Amino acid sequence: MIATPVAVPPPVALAAAPARLVLPASSRAVIRVANTGSAPLDVRVSRAGLSLGQEGRPAVGPRPAPAGWLFVSRTRFRIRGHTAVAVALRAGALRGVRPGDHATLLLLSAVRPGRRAITVALRVGVVVVVRARGRVTRRLALGSARVARQGRRRTLRIGVVNRGDLDEWIGRDRLRLSLWRAGRVVARPAPLARRLLARSRGVVVAPLRGGLRGRYLLEVRFRRPRPGTPVVHHFDRIVL
Repeated sequence: MIATPVAVPPPVALAAAPARLVLPASSRAVIRVANTGSAPLDVRVSRAGLSLGQEGRPAVGPRPAPAGWLFVSRTRFRIRGHTAVAVALRAGALRGVRPGDHATLLLLSAVRPGRRAITVALRVGVVVVVRARGRVTRRLALGSARVARQGRRRTLRIGVVNRGDLDEWIGRDRLRLSLWRAGRVVARPAPLARRLLARSRGVVVAPLRGGLRGRYLLEVRFRRPRPGTPVVHHFDRIVL
């Protein structure tokens, strides 16, 4: 007799898609909330603020967006196992709000029906960016660079400030790092992609690999997000 493993679905599992969406003022969208487990779930939708850590890790912020910025079609519902429901969203008119992006967080908290204990079985978040109308600017500024060491692991940490009105995605297509020595490029560290919220600051991290040692000139270059936007160019002397 040959025993074969059988995949058993988890009794409690919740997912939401998309994980992030942008809603211009007065526009509408739908998120799909799915119960991929076998047990039914009671789901409660609440709003919270969104903050990003220095390296871009999302966290629940201290204050949610004002109630008139975002409307949710349903805040409490039950999902049977292996089914999904649609939750409609509508952005407010955002009159008098500074033009550009304003990020908030929708929290979906799920519990098993009939459980007396008031404990959250699981919670997922959907980032909703409401975008107010008006003229916006895109402006990124670079801070200083330093080398961080943790055991044998070394990383470049480069400060960056988003003084613009739109959230910015900073990936390898936007940010280029070069280490120079004796007039030539000896390495191009690859930065870890991250998002930087409008009107915020953070750190871009790039792991350092290989046996680089000594003094180098670090060239940091932001590529143009769109035609007509100035390239940000910066040099720093570092010691590895």
